[in-house]
Amino acid sequence: MATSEAPRRRGGGEWGPPLTAEDDAPPTTDLIAARRAALAAQAAASASQAAAAPAPTPPAATEAPRRRGGGEWGPPLTAEDDAPPTTDLIAARRAALAAQAAAATPPPAPSPAPAPLPRRGGGEWGAPVTADQAVPVTDAISARRAALATNGAPAAAPPTMPATNGATPGSDGRRKIPQLANFDRVREMLRRYGLDAVVCAIPHNVYYLSGLDEPPLWEFPWYAFAVVPLAGEPALVLSNLALSAPTEAELWIQDYYPVFRGEIINYDAVALLESEQRLKNLSERLAPRRSDTNYEALAKVFKDRALTGKKIGFDDSRLVPRIPDSTFQAFDAIDLMRDVRMIKTEPEIAAMRTAAIANEEATLEAIRFIPQAATWEDVVRRYKAALALRGGDGRYLLGGSPHHTGTHQHMFRDYRPQRGEWFMIDALGTKGHYFGDFGRTVAWGAPSEKVARRFDALRKGFEAGLAMVKPGVRFDDIAAKVRETVHREGFPEYSLCVPHSVGLEHTDTPRRPGLTVELNMTMNIDIAYLEAGFGQLHLEDTFVVRPSGPELLTSGKTELIVLP
Repeated sequence: MATSEAPRRRGGGEWGPPLTAEDDAPPTTDLIAARRAALAAQAAASASQAAAAPAPTPPAATEAPRRRGGGEWGPPLTAEDDAPPTTDLIAARRAALAAQAAAATPPPAPSPAPAPLPRRGGGEWGAPVTADQAVPVTDAISARRAALATNGAPAAAPPTMPATNGATPGSDGRRKIPQLANFDRVREMLRRYGLDAVVCAIPHNVYYLSGLDEPPLWEFPWYAFAVVPLAGEPALVLSNLALSAPTEAELWIQDYYPVFRGEIINYDAVALLESEQRLKNLSERLAPRRSDTNYEALAKVFKDRALTGKKIGFDDSRLVPRIPDSTFQAFDAIDLMRDVRMIKTEPEIAAMRTAAIANEEATLEAIRFIPQAATWEDVVRRYKAALALRGGDGRYLLGGSPHHTGTHQHMFRDYRPQRGEWFMIDALGTKGHYFGDFGRTVAWGAPSEKVARRFDALRKGFEAGLAMVKPGVRFDDIAAKVRETVHREGFPEYSLCVPHSVGLEHTDTPRRPGLTVELNMTMNIDIAYLEAGFGQLHLEDTFVVRPSGPELLTSGKTELIVLP
């Protein structure tokens, strides 16, 4: 059917298409009046229809403010209401709501805005500072945070966070880290091996000798080299990317040979942090020493320390043919460094204790989770997560049951633990790069008489081996004592006992026969038994050799663990 043309307004929209110049458009106020009249007529027609039928009696209530079109303010206004313009109703409603809110909650007193603080590069804290007015960014940030947090009130001193790896603040702003390396022992081993220097490229040896602990060191081959001569100062070959390390922490090697001739960092900022200034100064001082490759840098170290024609040991002999313009005799020194690290310094022993405790706690948490696990892989994940929460890194959690006695432990991951079984546990993880190595036997439910008897024999063997530990005793003699004791306790099938050193490597021990116990060596006595059709048993703890005997770094609770 025919419809009347909708009122039109400037700009288009619900009232019709945009008006053109030829429309000789009336003023906008006329259009608004026409629109109001149309709405009033529509409301009148609706009211006439409603009058023909009896209206329901509305419940008694305070009449709400009304607006055009209905809604929360009341029913639609009719033409008889002689309604005021909608803008007046809205303004009145807003005023009423504002008055109500004001009566309920008094407005907060305005707080003075903190004075803008200068920072590098300008921005919300103020205009860029000049060289004569610059303050360290850390001071500006601290002051800004204090102002925002306290709104001008005196700020409380920030909490002191514990430093990692025993680090403490140094006098020059760098972290002071307890030295792991025993350079006297390095030189003792150089004399014993008949060498004039040792070059280390394996990450844990570089870390041990220098304290360098940059993430790329552990990921990129030959990221840094540590050189210790028999006579003279040690040297550290490292990338320009790693030059920030000695400006942030007091490394144990102080002589650096940077690699990469170009400048990596742009120092054009107006104000430098203290650490940035130290890095800039170090980079400028070492610029004449820069080399294009780390092999070229090694050649410079050899020249500066008069090592041409000398006997040099390498923990990674693949380096040897890559070093240019050097004449020297190369020897394999991987066991030399194991000989060095086999005897621990006190800071290393402290690190080993921390790693051993964290690894044991994470393992026990995973053991308690066994009844809830769908597969053994769930137990492994629980162990690794628990160790990660303690700041460590889980390497593996080996397991075995009566239904799986093979040595290929990865095949056990899909196995579903069952009540009535017993499991061997062998947990290996690191914290601060030092290894924790922990072993136990777990029974889910009451163990059988055979399991209990055999494990008790292993415990007595472990105790007998531990009692033998003192400087000068051969590893093989400890293992023989363990086997002898276990056999005497009625378990003649047992044979596997492996005493070994542990530290920055799982087996921190030179690969040669006839090793003997030495003072301050950290060791494990690894006792395991595997039998097809029976299952597996395991017991292993870490200790340090003291003058009075072994000092356990773990809890020493070696009993069979029984889960309900």
